[in-house]
Amino acid sequence: YQRRVRADPSIGDEIKNKGGILTSFVQIRGSIPILWTQRPNLSWEPPIRVKAKPHSVQQSTLQNHFHDQLDYYTRQTSVSLIKLKGSESELGMQYTKFIEPVTNEKVSYIRFDLQKEVGHTRYQNLSKLFSQTDGKLEDYGFFSLDCSDTNNPNVSTQTGTMRTNCKDNLDRTNLVQSRFAFNVASKQLQKFLPNYHLTESEQRTFESLLRIAWADNGDALSVQYAGTPAMRSDHTRTGKTSFQGHFNDAKGAITRYYINNFEDGRNQDAIDLVIDKRKAVGSYKVSKNYYKKSNAIMTLLTNFITLLFKTLQPSRDIPYIGTIFCIIWMALVFIVWKLFRLDPNYIIDLPRLKIPKTPPPTSKTQTHSTSAATPTSPESSDKKVQ
Repeated sequence: YQRRVRADPSIGDEIKNKGGILTSFVQIRGSIPILWTQRPNLSWEPPIRVKAKPHSVQQSTLQNHFHDQLDYYTRQTSVSLIKLKGSESELGMQYTKFIEPVTNEKVSYIRFDLQKEVGHTRYQNLSKLFSQTDGKLEDYGFFSLDCSDTNNPNVSTQTGTMRTNCKDNLDRTNLVQSRFAFNVASKQLQKFLPNYHLTESEQRTFESLLRIAWADNGDALSVQYAGTPAMRSDHTRTGKTSFQGHFNDAKGAITRYYINNFEDGRNQDAIDLVIDKRKAVGSYKVSKNYYKKSNAIMTLLTNFITLLFKTLQPSRDIPYIGTIFCIIWMALVFIVWKLFRLDPNYIIDLPRLKIPKTPPPTSKTQTHSTSAATPTSPESSDKKVQ
């Protein structure tokens, strides 16, 4: 429903072998660990708002996050792919502001505007980023356990992790993480086959398998979070860009816009209900006045699209006809809503379940026959950075 800080350090790639060798390489993808939010409002890129919290609260939130990360991974390099201009710029600047004071020999920070430097075609410019990260990857290494000699197993450990983020930690993040994985995977393969050199054909096959695995990984994460496959996945999957890839990205962007504005409220309710964050308090029915301002306009738009469809009677053989009419409908909704300056909350699918109010705990103290209750305010769930 809305973007907010969520950091889940549980994403990694792992390669196993039954011949007595185990090797793994762990990477992290997680949201920018300060308090921020982005609510849908029918705009293509809704404004990102860094929450108006005291400086000490934001700094403490970030420090606590990296403290937890270092407990797990010893050292970490944070690679931020946030745009330096546009709606993401303020979030990126705030992240830089709060992370720079905590950078030291254990925490490093690299800022790279992937959209500006690479866009959708200039993938060769990723070398500018990798020139800064290759040394870190070499330094951190990867884990391997060789049990060929059970009496004297050979163990190598990974001494740090790369933490990559963009805004949603999907498309740009998956592209960069796949390149980190390719970099390390060839060295992992040498552990399995120390005395064997791959032929050119075998090398291509190996790289193709890695690309497919990472493209599938990116698509799975993106479908779960945003409802569509990952963008830029054609380059991850094949190493090349194509017209079909650009078309799929455009279709995915439009689909995400629709889902984010018109479906994610119900999705958020379902998730919150399952994890017991929200309760179905009272009636779940929408009040009669909820769509009062929008009913007439929505009815008009719906009838217009129906009339258009019936008049033209497009053939079922026309490709993407459903997508075309969906685009027309969304465009009309957007134009009408902006033209009449209506409140977008009347059409956006917002979560409707309520967070139940927990009665504050009371502590009774017998002091001169009086009792005192000390209320405590529960922390908002979106402040937790894991």
